Amino acid sequence: MLRYIGIRLFSALLTVFLISVLVFLAISFLGGDSASVLLGREATPEVLSSARQKLGLDRPLYERYFSWVIAFVQGDFGATSASILAGSPTLVRELIAAPLLNSVILATLTFSLTAIVAVWLGQRAGRKPGSRTDRTISSITMALASLPEFVAATLLIFIFFYMLRLLPPVSLVPAGTSPFERPVILVLPVLSLSLGLLAVTARQVRAAVIDVSQLPYVQAARLNGYPEGAVTRSFVMRNSMAPTVQVLALVFIYLFGGVIVIEQVFAYPGIGNLLIRAVTDREVVILQAITMIVAIVSVSLSLVADILVLFLVPKLRTSR
Repeated sequence: MLRYIGIRLFSALLTVFLISVLVFLAISFLGGDSASVLLGREATPEVLSSARQKLGLDRPLYERYFSWVIAFVQGDFGATSASILAGSPTLVRELIAAPLLNSVILATLTFSLTAIVAVWLGQRAGRKPGSRTDRTISSITMALASLPEFVAATLLIFIFFYMLRLLPPVSLVPAGTSPFERPVILVLPVLSLSLGLLAVTARQVRAAVIDVSQLPYVQAARLNGYPEGAVTRSFVMRNSMAPTVQVLALVFIYLFGGVIVIEQVFAYPGIGNLLIRAVTDREVVILQAITMIVAIVSVSLSLVADILVLFLVPKLRTSR
């Protein structure tokens, strides 16, 4: 088991390294010369050369990469290009701290709601496949799964703001404050993200419960006279947790990198809005920092999910 964990850890580190190379090369080539973009076409060659030197763009690509990686590992994400040229560097770490925390809050609340509701619905539907409960839950989740997030957000705004006047249509968070100071602004974004995700997750949990219920040892427990409740708790639910954990890990990975649309719809000051502004302003260092943070979180969550599955399924531990 320790060997397997070591291999997975090495694989995760290698994946992060390869992602860092791809991110650096892609943004460096696709972003163009930041100095010429920021200074415009009217900049003289002398001014442009000085700006490129200040931004470190005159150095070879491999030197810039290793300098960036070493600084990133030390927690130094650099400063924005515009602020460096202006003579008052603004640290990217300070710039992304608040939006990143806001996105983490939104993703965590959505994940918690999705996990609780989806697991409950999936288990209810999977216990008696083909029953009225199963058909009802399956129909609802299928409808929700086919609903795009921005459409769900628009419908929720129409219902809860224009019709009922219960919830605000935007989720503005004043600078220096926390979304929890006015929790009502989080309700619609969380619901908009949760509807489609809990539908897909519930269907996956249902499939896992049905698959485990048909395994020989579960059938043998029923034939031996175990009460259905005991069979469900001791055999079905426990052993269906392995695929459920993997699905939930994918949900959180998606949430951490996929909140951009909802943040735009509700004007929520999260990492998505910052990322769009960075693309517009051609701030390469912000793009690199956000992309790498999302990549590291995604790889880490995948690693944690694999290790949890290893502990949940004894057969996997003994077969390695």
